Amino acid sequence: MGFEDYQVLLYSRATETDAANFDKMNRIGSALICEWKSIIWQTEVEHSEKKVHDTIHLTYENLAGLIEIELGASEQRVYVSLRFACCNPVSIVEPFSELVKWLMVRFDLYCSLARDTAPGQKDVPARIHDAQTVRDILLPGIDLHRRNWQADVGTSEERVLTPAAAIRYFCKNLY
Repeated sequence: MGFEDYQVLLYSRATETDAANFDKMNRIGSALICEWKSIIWQTEVEHSEKKVHDTIHLTYENLAGLIEIELGASEQRVYVSLRFACCNPVSIVEPFSELVKWLMVRFDLYCSLARDTAPGQKDVPARIHDAQTVRDILLPGIDLHRRNWQADVGTSEERVLTPAAAIRYFCKNLY
């Protein structure tokens, strides 16, 4: 994770057995693959999936933007990492927030912010347990991070890219 993306981490609340955590990870992955269109985007979506060791990597893209998801499990818990490159159109913010909320409710997960909060959000807890308020908590930080990205790379151009591709495209002349 770098300055080029916005990321949140979702974690399972309960400590379960290793086998139960891997089963839950696979159930979350299956739900994302099978139910993606009904979750947030009612339009055609391109997606890719791959399994590397004990993690599942998913990428979903349409004109609104591109979201990368990584699912993993350990002896203690299941985690879901969701991120998008800050260069994606602002239209990515609503689907991203809805996906976070859907996962929290459907799989009893809590949200941990992987980014600093915006000024005025000093009382935001490190762990967000209320899925109904997660969007309102995420939006100011997302807006701030996108503005900082645009200032850092000197552009307001928006492109549907992965975080790695955003670095290659926008930062090639900066370093």
